[in-house]
Amino acid sequence: MSATKPINEKRIAQHAHAINAAKRANVKLLAYTSSTKADNTTLAMGPVHKATEEAILVTFHDVFYVTIYTWKWN
Repeated sequence: MSATKPINEKRIAQHAHAINAAKRANVKLLAYTSSTKADNTTLAMGPVHKATEEAILVTFHDVFYVTIYTWKWN
């Protein structure tokens, strides 16, 4: 799933439509690349990632969640 501009409620709605369509099509695996700690990130896309993650959790009850952290090496 991929989305384009704008970063707002329209994008959240687009993601929700894609998630619901996947459920209706009996998709077995839905992969979404989110933001680390989407629930409290300060990134502009944070609210979109959080809403998309919540929609996936509500729609697909069997969820395998992987968090990938980026490390800053000195």
